[in-house]
Amino acid sequence: MRNHRLRAALFAILWLGCGSDDRPALLGTSDTGSGPESAARRHWCDSLCNSAWRCEAGFPSSCGDNCRRGSSAFFARSSAASLEYQSRCMDDAACPADFDDLPAQCWMDSVTQLEPSDAANEQCEVLAPEFFECDWFASHDSCARYHANFSRAALANERKCAGSSCDELDECISKQLSGAN
Repeated sequence: MRNHRLRAALFAILWLGCGSDDRPALLGTSDTGSGPESAARRHWCDSLCNSAWRCEAGFPSSCGDNCRRGSSAFFARSSAASLEYQSRCMDDAACPADFDDLPAQCWMDSVTQLEPSDAANEQCEVLAPEFFECDWFASHDSCARYHANFSRAALANERKCAGSSCDELDECISKQLSGAN
């Protein structure tokens, strides 16, 4: 996949408000949604903070509140299934040498482990010309597993990239899936 910059941009957004006191000021609201999405979002922040404290990563006691407030944009783009997978991954992981690697690794693991959702399969069909002509994905399965990590709203935004040339695709998808410019 050619989307390494996309993943990096996504995780740059992830860390707003989720860490030590020298991280950027909090953005967003504490709205974590409702139903399964709300539970997945709370569990993700709890797992992140508990892992940080277990691994002595120096996160403040306000980590959970900061995470829920500062990660609203990340949560809006993430599927509940992805957040739940990442939470379990962080809960079960050994402490890495660099704690910032743990959430990123759990996200990467979810790309290969999540079962594709109907929405993810549909996304790969709609954008097949762009994805496969530009060598973004090796197969429909790899495309669908990757897209299982994103919310329906994020997938709808990504569809704005339909018709993009290969040269434009990376920038368009980074902008639509992660808000990166």
